[in-house]
Amino acid sequence: ARQIYFDRNQFQNANIKYDTDPSSPALPSASGLFNGAIYGGTSTLGNTTKKNKLTIDGLNISGRSLYGGYTQSIVGESTGNEVILKNTTANSSVYRASVYGGWSAQGNATNNTITLAGGGANYYLRLHGGGGNGSGKDFTTGNTLQIKGKGNEAITIRNFEKMKFVLNSDVA
Repeated sequence: ARQIYFDRNQFQNANIKYDTDPSSPALPSASGLFNGAIYGGTSTLGNTTKKNKLTIDGLNISGRSLYGGYTQSIVGESTGNEVILKNTTANSSVYRASVYGGWSAQGNATNNTITLAGGGANYYLRLHGGGGNGSGKDFTTGNTLQIKGKGNEAITIRNFEKMKFVLNSDVA
């Protein structure tokens, strides 16, 4: 390799946020970026993605794949990452949204968190604590689904060891 693009390969401590504020960066096109893949941190060179955070607030995520940590190389794991969804919409049965706390092509994806912090029309939201292609790898240990407030929904949840409910007085 002659060039490394660090802005596209931050694998550790990234904190990426997309929201409705006009001064915030626009959500990348669902058709132009790895078939709609958006991530907090990624590695294509063999590093473990860790301690990355991706926050989406008030936007339509239909047809997207969202990753807190996205380890694309044949080595490396994905650990300690988080995806936070606030008031998002994923309401297309054709273009379902998939969310991974962490994903690793050949390693483990553990100790990741997905936080749902505010309801929205998420009828077709698929949640995965961890995921990947590696046969016999651990995609569950320590992964947490955290629910804050009411009105959160998903069509499927997979690979979570823990579920945490942080509810306020508005929830009966």
